[in-house]
Amino acid sequence: MDRSARLLLSCGLALIAGCALVVISMVMFQWHAASVLDRKLESPVRAAAAGVRLHSPGEVLARLEIPRLGLSQIILEGTSDSTLRLGLGHIEETAFPGELGNVGVAGHRDTFFRAIANMHQGDLVIVTASSGKIAYMVDSLKVTTPEDVESLDPTAAPSLTLVTCFPFDFVGPAPKRFVVRATRIVRGYDDGPMVRTALFQEPPQPPPDGFTIRSYVNQVMLYATVQDSRGKFVGGLTKENFKLYEDRSPQEISYFKNSDIPVAVGIVVDSSSSMSPKRDDVNAGALAFARVSNPEDDMFVLNFSENVSFGLPSAKPFTSNPDELLAALSATPRPGRTALYDALVASIEHIKTSKLQKRILLLVSDGGDNVSRHDLRDVLSLVDQSGVIVYTIGLFAESDDDRNPGLLNRMAQASGGIAFLPKDLSEVVETCRSVAKDIRNQYAIGYNPQSGVEDSRYHALKLEAVDGNHRKLRVRTRTGYFGAGHSVQAVQDR
Repeated sequence: MDRSARLLLSCGLALIAGCALVVISMVMFQWHAASVLDRKLESPVRAAAAGVRLHSPGEVLARLEIPRLGLSQIILEGTSDSTLRLGLGHIEETAFPGELGNVGVAGHRDTFFRAIANMHQGDLVIVTASSGKIAYMVDSLKVTTPEDVESLDPTAAPSLTLVTCFPFDFVGPAPKRFVVRATRIVRGYDDGPMVRTALFQEPPQPPPDGFTIRSYVNQVMLYATVQDSRGKFVGGLTKENFKLYEDRSPQEISYFKNSDIPVAVGIVVDSSSSMSPKRDDVNAGALAFARVSNPEDDMFVLNFSENVSFGLPSAKPFTSNPDELLAALSATPRPGRTALYDALVASIEHIKTSKLQKRILLLVSDGGDNVSRHDLRDVLSLVDQSGVIVYTIGLFAESDDDRNPGLLNRMAQASGGIAFLPKDLSEVVETCRSVAKDIRNQYAIGYNPQSGVEDSRYHALKLEAVDGNHRKLRVRTRTGYFGAGHSVQAVQDR
């Protein structure tokens, strides 16, 4: 080995040793900081006089945990470079961990906050300070500029704001910021089942009145619309009028119902710049949809541009009150670019918290997306896994650069819904009524797959129906499903 090769090898080994030393130092500090925090938790809570800041820079304040992501990190006081090299930093001039108000926490995207790239709306975040444990639920995620500091403004409600740089894979100083907002959900949270049972446990076994495609049941549910050759809804059929095939093999129908059942419905409205002039017609249509719906429905509104926001108050995830829905529709974010895929992912995660098993999304958009963290593959995977039926209403002119009717059609057809493309804004109200009517005229059909649902393969479905005279009828339902072993890792890895 010549001299230059030995020199290169020595430099490489020195670099590796240096990196290892840094990692070991970080791990050792986290271990030491955790011990300090544990001792604090065993000591009485210090009371601060009004206006007095009791904590020195770098002091250990609390522990932040995100159970779904397996993240557990120490929060230190301050956001200096030296502090953020060792852990998360409490942002000065925001509420301290454990206090009321808006608690701000910052961290580096490539070390301690790397995992929050995978956060979802609805995630649980737990902060443990000397005053006890506080649980928060994520309300929103957004990408913004470093100059936008409104998210750190004081709030009346106890809240938590996590901040890191964005994009996560950017080399060098990142140009934007990724901000997660969460609201306190339980006062006096402890290690007991209170929060987990209410909000975050695996969904219970569905009641006999409904099933859905989930990994914890060996039953598959279809919601089918049946029409004659003229497009008229056909009611009054029995399960003997239907034949069901999975992967071309006949299946025995074990559950059958032909009546209007309550549904969970998310109205997902594009508020980007290209859709702003159409907003009044969209609101009128959505309100018409709500007024002909079942009073026992669980409904919510999600408005989106480049940010995603739920229209209802965080304490009220669903409603069936048209006046509350109108107020939710009016809570539009500032127009900007379009995060359609992010909005659909957030909507699906939210609708899964409803106790109702039949779940519908009504998407009003031009189909464009230019800023989402997720992509179409993510959305289609979640649609399939959740069993959500997607109805889309495409509003655009031929000259609209953002229009994407193909995407709207694809999402609707894959889930068993319909894509509507009205030619004029005056048709929006009647289109929304048509969606409501379609939802109310569906058959609920369940079966136990002969092959089981524990594999990860895609299973093609075909449902046929005939009337009393054995004339073939038109059936619309979902076209298949993935077994419970199928992973939606594409969504979780982003």
